[in-house]
Parts: sequence; structure tokens; C-alpha cells
Amino acid sequence: MHSIWAVAKNTIKQAVRMKVAAVFTLLLVVLLPVMGMAITGDGTLKGRLQTFVSYGLSLVSLLLCLLTIVVSIYTLTSDIKERQIFTVLTKPIRRYQIIVGKLLGVFLLDVVLLTLFSTVIYLIAVYMPKFYEADEAEVVRTQNEFFTARVGLKPAEVDVSEEVNKAYASLEKKGQLPPKNKIEKAVYDRIIENLTKEKLRDKRSAVVGQELVWNFRDVEIIEPNESIFIRFKYDVSVNPADLRVSGNWLVGDIRQYGTKVETPVYAFERRDLIRTFYEIEVPGAAVADDGYLAVVFYNNPQLNNTVVIFPPEEGLEVLYKSDSFTANFIRAVLLILLG
Repeated sequence: MHSIWAVAKNTIKQAVRMKVAAVFTLLLVVLLPVMGMAITGDGTLKGRLQTFVSYGLSLVSLLLCLLTIVVSIYTLTSDIKERQIFTVLTKPIRRYQIIVGKLLGVFLLDVVLLTLFSTVIYLIAVYMPKFYEADEAEVVRTQNEFFTARVGLKPAEVDVSEEVNKAYASLEKKGQLPPKNKIEKAVYDRIIENLTKEKLRDKRSAVVGQELVWNFRDVEIIEPNESIFIRFKYDVSVNPADLRVSGNWLVGDIRQYGTKVETPVYAFERRDLIRTFYEIEVPGAAVADDGYLAVVFYNNPQLNNTVVIFPPEEGLEVLYKSDSFTANFIRAVLLILLG
């Protein structure tokens, strides 16, 4: 082990003396702060942070890969060129110890540099919100969506196969579709797929005066005081004049109706733009002890005159905290190191 460690230390010393290593290090030291100041993303604080962290880690990964290749090649060829390898071979050291020592030296160098530059990226990301003017709503949104890792739960899709088969049979009887045994399987499958999408869309549509109910299970709240978020986007059959929809929401354990209420049910009245994502922040106390949560939307007939649709792919989901930005950042850095 002593021989391996000696080769590793010598490899690190050679790498430190290399001009290429110094150039790469200086390049990252200069580029990372400049990127933090120059990158705008989509113009929002969250967009700036996402773009900076993504590009910053990608740049560090790329330059460290190049540096690893250069150092690995240089240290060995330099030993051969300067004939230092011959003095090493006269020592009681095996060939595999030389190779392992070289690899260990390069690995330790990568660990030090990756730790240094990932720390720079992390500190810039953490302190970046203090150097940009952003309103309170944007800061809160950034805290909830960027500095907090969240898990998304989407409603389970209902089985509409029976309704699809009935719809096909009805259209076949009317002569609008050919009999199943007289069309190609690919064509039949495409028709069934379109009918299924249509039926699922109907299940996510609320006509005026109708309510929709989504049931979620196994919602895990890490901390009792944390919030959950209902993320949604409206679509409509007919665009309202102001392109907004009014909705009455209930979030909580609706299984308590008619019984003693132990878990609070929260009510919200909102008027939001169609085809735009929004989030409703709800106290985590709305989740029952067994992880059950219901979300109810009511299409208010006094304020709306259109069918409100929640697209199956992205119409509604429940988001709750699963981890922190720091933990996810460390995982990303470890993936770069092990990659």
C-alpha cells in the first residue's frame, strides 16, 4: 500500500506542475462566476438558477473528463520520456501497483477539483437570489420549486375500456366505422386509442355546475408543518371573454363528510387564466394519517359558462416535499464523480 500511495502522490505532484491543469482550473474559476451573472434562462429567478446549475455542472464535468484524460496520459508518458520509469522499476514495486497508484492519484485530484468547483456552483446558486430583484411571489416560487425537491402524484386513470367498446359498437352500428373483423389491426388499434383518449378527457371534464373528485393515496409528509401543492392547468371547450375560469376547490379528507372531522378540509376560490400552470399551497395537515388526500373542483355555474377540462397528461397533480436541493445537488456531484 505504501508503494501505491507513493505513486499516487507523485502523480498528483506531476499534475499540479502541468500547465494544462492550471489552465483548466483558472478557466473554471473565471467562467463559473461569469456564468452566474450572465445566464438569464427564461428570465425568471427560477430559470436563472436552473440554467446556471445545469450548465455549470455540465461544464465542470466536461473539463474534468478532459483533464483526467490529459493527466493520465501525461504522467505516464512523462515518466517514460524522462526515463523516471526505469528508476521506479528498480524498486520493489509491481506493475499493477504503478497502475493502481496512477489511477488513485488521478482520482484524488478529480475529487479535490470537483469538490472545489461544485462548492463554488452551490454557493453561487444559494446566494444568487440576493443579487437579483425579484418580487416576493417569485422568491417563494423559487424556494418551493427549485430549492425543494418534490414528488408529484398524478391521479390514477380510470378504466374506460368498457365505455370505449360500447362507443365503437355504437359507431359501427351507425355505419360510421367498419366492423372490427374487416379492418387492419393497426387501424383498429389507432381508433381504440383515439376513443380511449376521448373518454379519459371526458372523465377530466366538468360541465357547468359539475364537480370533479380526485383521490390520492400514500401521500407522505416528511415534516408536520410543511405544505403540499396542487398543480393544475385549465383547458376549456369555449374560451371565456377574459380567458379566465372561476373554480371552487376543496382539499382534504372528504371521507369525513357526515362524521366527526378530525383532518381539516381547506376551501379555495380562485379565478385563473386558462392553459396556464398554477399551484395552490395547502397545509400538510390536509393529508389524513393513512396518506389519503382528496382534491375536489367545482365548476361554478354563477361565474362560468364553459366546460372546464383538466388534460389527462398535465391537468392536475399533487406535489409534496421529498428532499432538499442540497441533497439532490450532492447526488448530482457524486454521479459526475462516478461517471
